[in-house]
Order: sequence, then structure tokens, then C-alpha cells
Amino acid sequence: MGAKNQKSSNENSIDKKNFFKRREKVSKNSFEYLSIIGKGGFGKVWKVFEKSKKIQYALKEMSKSKILDKRSDRSVKYERDLLSRINHP
Repeated sequence: MGAKNQKSSNENSIDKKNFFKRREKVSKNSFEYLSIIGKGGFGKVWKVFEKSKKIQYALKEMSKSKILDKRSDRSVKYERDLLSRINHP
């Protein structure tokens, strides 16, 4: 059981390494914005299509000034960390 958990931990590390290598090449122009999924206090969530991989994603766009004005930077960072750890289609 411990070995199984260790294997999935290693797989997650590999995925994160590839993600961060790839992250440098991604910009807003890498996506086609299809529609707005939702709106919140800090911004919008878009349904986007990544042009190079031909995959759809949800992309969260947030206003940095609104986050700082409401002093919510800590909760936004927590949300980012949480979302970066999950992998769901």
C-alpha cells in the first residue's frame, strides 16, 4: 500500500515538472475564448480551447487589483495551490 502511494506521488511530481516547463510557453493567445462559464467577485471563468493541443479547459481570469483591495491574496493563493494539486478531466 505504501509503494502504491509512493508511485502516485512520483507520477504527480513528473506531471508538475512537465507543467512548469510548458507553462513558460503558454499565453492568452494560446487559447480561443469560447464562452463565459461564470462570474465572481474577482473576475470570470472562461471555457477556452487550447489551439496547439486541441483540448478544452476552464480558465479562471482574476483582477489582481480587486484581490488586493479586498485583502484576499492569501485565500486566492490557497485556492491556486489546491487547484494545482488536483487532476480531473
